[in-house]
Amino acid sequence: MPTEGDPIDEFDFDTDLDGPGPPTFRATILGDTLTLNEWWPFLLSGGPAREHFRARRDDGVAIADLRRWREKDGSGELSVEFLSGGGRVRAERVIEGWARMAGYSRVWFPDRVVDLIAPGPPPIAPVAVTCPTCRATWNDESADFWLEVRDSGSFPRVCPVCGAVMPQWGPAEADDPGAGPGSANVRPRFHQERSRDPAH
Repeated sequence: MPTEGDPIDEFDFDTDLDGPGPPTFRATILGDTLTLNEWWPFLLSGGPAREHFRARRDDGVAIADLRRWREKDGSGELSVEFLSGGGRVRAERVIEGWARMAGYSRVWFPDRVVDLIAPGPPPIAPVAVTCPTCRATWNDESADFWLEVRDSGSFPRVCPVCGAVMPQWGPAEADDPGAGPGSANVRPRFHQERSRDPAH
């Protein structure tokens, strides 16, 4: 195990080190839109990359690493570490609202802790997303869908039409036209978390 002050090789990544472990997601928040990507060790975090994060901050973009912990009852907690704090207040509000929908019971922000919901059955409500690349629209409100959201810790993140990363889903509008042609029988697949999550 490296000691304090030792250089860390970004390619020598050990998930067994003591501590909170690697993040689960890299989150990007722009306005009210939250996009998640699975976290990987090659993602920039500090050092010379700080200039890039400062530029994102100045452009109003928030970037954060999210860590997820799951309890035996299926509920989960989330910690948030901001790398770029553009629109910080709004970004925290977006993360909090998304975490509530996704079934998290608590969110740990750098300076406060937010209790969201008690463990229990997931909400049953229509949600939707539009792929920003091919414009296919997806929606769902089934119990199985919400159980999968709880289990995976996020809404489906990849468009099954074009393979692009989609934003996290939000409440469906009353005049939402529904899923795109042919999508009624195709549900976007949920990503399976890697085994590095010790509580999964």
